[in-house]
Amino acid sequence: MIKILDDLATQFHASESRRLAQVVHGRLVGDLGALRPVLDLGVKQAPFVVLVGSEMPSLLAEIGFITHSEEGRQLEETEYQDAVASALAHGVMSFLGRGEPPARGVS
Repeated sequence: MIKILDDLATQFHASESRRLAQVVHGRLVGDLGALRPVLDLGVKQAPFVVLVGSEMPSLLAEIGFITHSEEGRQLEETEYQDAVASALAHGVMSFLGRGEPPARGVS
């Protein structure tokens, strides 16, 4: 019985993780695409060690490649880092159905 419940919970978290990833991905592509061209590699699914066994919806976001000269420069820019953080926060808040997060520095 416990195994069945555990399997159901795992399936639920996997489904919710896919939905979370899609919402956050859409926000990242939309928000960052407004700043500069974005290469959209889509949402993928894999059993990443850091996510296996999670008891809640989870995702791993790959924002860019530091070995790519242009993306590496972008990742160093404070404005771009802030835009990424904002897009991630907005995506999570949208997933939770809570609208927009508070402005930076507001608690």
